[in-house]
Amino acid sequence: TQLYQKKLADMQTEIALGLQGSLRVGRLMDEGKMAPEMISIVKRNNCGKALDIARQARDMHGGNGIQIEFHVMRHAQNLET
Repeated sequence: TQLYQKKLADMQTEIALGLQGSLRVGRLMDEGKMAPEMISIVKRNNCGKALDIARQARDMHGGNGIQIEFHVMRHAQNLET
């Protein structure tokens, strides 16, 4: 169970970091201090991390990770396309 707790903590950390990065870029945009490349960089990072998190969640669910009731596989497929 500690391995699952570590994985969940790592997932939550990556989500929080992505959110903070997005908020910072948004605030810089409001202030007129943002470079256009920042949006692409943050979007690329957040989408990549989201896909990694969805894949980890699918693995943690085992066989249930591919069932319709759990939505994990659907999220992973949406991120891959």
